[in-house]
Amino acid sequence: VELTWFDRTMEPAKSQLVKLLNQKARVSDPSIVDVVTTYFPPKMDQGRPTIQMLLDNTRHTPRDFLRIFRHIKKFDDSTRGERLSYQAIRQGLRSYSRWFTSEVRNELSGYAPEEEINEVINLLRRQGKANFYMADLEEFQRRDDSTLDALPLMNRLFECGAVGMIERDKTYQNGSPRVSFKFRNPTATFNAAAQVSLNHGWRRDLSTPYENFDGAPPRTHTPRDKPTRRRRTIRVAGQEQLFEI
Repeated sequence: VELTWFDRTMEPAKSQLVKLLNQKARVSDPSIVDVVTTYFPPKMDQGRPTIQMLLDNTRHTPRDFLRIFRHIKKFDDSTRGERLSYQAIRQGLRSYSRWFTSEVRNELSGYAPEEEINEVINLLRRQGKANFYMADLEEFQRRDDSTLDALPLMNRLFECGAVGMIERDKTYQNGSPRVSFKFRNPTATFNAAAQVSLNHGWRRDLSTPYENFDGAPPRTHTPRDKPTRRRRTIRVAGQEQLFEI
């Protein structure tokens, strides 16, 4: 049995994962209609829709998606149900990224010795790029005196959704190159000649560039969408376990 949660790429707010999130929240408060629309700013940096940004940080599984909200909740302490601050969201995503690394370690466990798992993660952290070719990684290894055979581990990272491939010969409607992840295309196989792209949810813990997707909103936003100095939480009428999973 294969369960696929990836759907509605053009309408992320209507995806099955978002429906699951709202259904879970209604267990605590039946009046909730849409968690992200009600409690999150509508857009992040560069006008990127918040729901799309949150989904892009996952491997499109319920475990990943619901975990994001648990991590964001830890950095918010208001009790009035206001919109979350951008700072709380960014801190939550950094915390989630550390959890993502632990998930990657679990995925690699049994496929490689612990020292090789540590080495490939540290190698990706040291090389410092979110998008790179295997040839560039191998060249960095030579300069870094690393003797790790990274290709089998990179193949496994692709299989578990930690990395994807940028397909320069295919484009989205906006003209940007298509990125292939295993959860988007279950039949895809790792191509060592393609450009590798780290999953967005992993980039913060690896300290690699995030392409300006986690900053403040553009100035065209109304004042009510701007961040405040007060830290906030995801609660309604004092309920403390809205997103307890």
